Amino acid sequence: QEYAPELQGFSKVRLKTTVSYQQTTVKTILDSTANNKEIVKPYVRQNQAENKLSISSQLRHKVNAANNYSIGFIADQYFVDYVDSVYRYEYEKFITFTDVSGSMVLLRGYAQWKHSFTNHLMAYAGIYAQYFGLNGEFSWEPRLSLTWKPGSRNTFTLGYGLHSQI
Repeated sequence: QEYAPELQGFSKVRLKTTVSYQQTTVKTILDSTANNKEIVKPYVRQNQAENKLSISSQLRHKVNAANNYSIGFIADQYFVDYVDSVYRYEYEKFITFTDVSGSMVLLRGYAQWKHSFTNHLMAYAGIYAQYFGLNGEFSWEPRLSLTWKPGSRNTFTLGYGLHSQI
């Protein structure tokens, strides 16, 4: 659901907030056959479920013709349930290798400033931060770029930024 009100007295400010829910379920059954498919032997069973609840919000403000900025956050809460097993004939039963249930959080925030020197030359500066609750990792990542548009069909961008995988 998207909510984007116009704030009184701030016609150059836009607030956009989104809430979403996503569900993914996978079930795998793998069997082997013998004697021209007359004998079916169980081999692998796997169930995976992942649910994600997300909320994000972004505030954009056009300060003047040359400057604008945006700030925002994204919060994801994951709920997972993973089970897999392999049939062991010597025990005559399935042996579970993975059985994980739990939840984890991924939090992200950012701020970006855009300055237009001309209609053809723009600079962007920003910071991106993220926290992954499963391993407690946190990162700050600066970003910087310069964009030149010499004509209506060409754009050249030079950028620098750190991008973590936590």
